[in-house]
Amino acid sequence: MPTKPKPLTREEKMQQRFAELDWEQQMQAYHAAERAEQEREHNEFAQRVQARRDAEAAIAKRFAMQRPADRPMSAAEQQQEQEAIEAAIAEAFPPVAIKSFDQIYGEQRAQEVAAAEAAEAARIAALSPRDVVLSALPQAKKEYMWKWEKGHPGQEFPLEALPYI
Repeated sequence: MPTKPKPLTREEKMQQRFAELDWEQQMQAYHAAERAEQEREHNEFAQRVQARRDAEAAIAKRFAMQRPADRPMSAAEQQQEQEAIEAAIAEAFPPVAIKSFDQIYGEQRAQEVAAAEAAEAARIAALSPRDVVLSALPQAKKEYMWKWEKGHPGQEFPLEALPYI
């Protein structure tokens, strides 16, 4: 009959509670640090976005200052100016090529695959002819051979007897 666990003393209960509170404080500190890191990354990104928007606005303002303000622009002129602004922005901010996972890890993956293939080739080369034959046998014949070898310690099942089992 199982015995009841001994009730905890007041000191043991206090130690358990203090351990729980310490763990909770550690988790809160970890989450606060994580939130601070995320906020820092967000603020950096927001600054980059704002800098780009400011630069685009400055480019558009520079084009607006160059044209005469006393006469209205035709639709073709507006289109031409818009294309010039877009070209100036594209020149100031060339597109960034983002690497894919294949580009980043492709070489590493190829090395891992080559190492795995070499290891497999070495494993297969290390197999004895007996192991190759055994790997091709059905499970029932393998079990028969293991039982025979268990009954005859120190001896291997003769492969010549395979057709007879």
